Formats: sequence, structure tokens, C-alpha cells
Amino acid sequence: MKELPDWIDTQMNKRGLTAIAAIAELDEMKKTAALGSRPLGTNALKNHIKKLRVDTAKAAALVNFSSTVRFIFIFIFFRAYIRIYHFICSSAFN
Repeated sequence: MKELPDWIDTQMNKRGLTAIAAIAELDEMKKTAALGSRPLGTNALKNHIKKLRVDTAKAAALVNFSSTVRFIFIFIFFRAYIRIYHFICSSAFN
């Protein structure tokens, strides 16, 4: 049951929401995240919040991974470019 208070605290810190606004957002989420006509119960809402947190963490990890791959590619390309440049310069004067 720690998911819901943590979510409220996170929203208050990250988005500057008041506790009442965060709870109102949770109430709205209960209605909109439900698949049927009945709103989500507390346990289902907790699971929904947990899934949102996990999905957000996965997306952030993917962005960090792609940034790392991009950096490695640029580093390798730049290093190869310098080697080619040195090769051309050294063979031009021989």
C-alpha cells in the first residue's frame, strides 16, 4: 500500500501539486483507468500506479541507453576520423 502515498508525495514534489489536487487526480485515475463501468478499487489503483512507475523507469532507461550508444558511436567515428587524418597527413609528406 506504499505506492499511493509515494505517488502523492512524488507528484507534490515534482509537479508542485497540493495533496488535495494529487488525491483528486488519483480519484480521476480510478475512473479513467477502469476497463469496465466500475471505477478501480484501491488495490487495482495501486497496481496501476506501480505499472505507470515501472513503465516510466523503463522509458528513462531506454533514453539513457540510446544516449550512451550515440556517444559511443560518435566517439568511435571521431577516433577513426583522426586516424585517417593522421594517415593522410603522414603519407602526404613522405
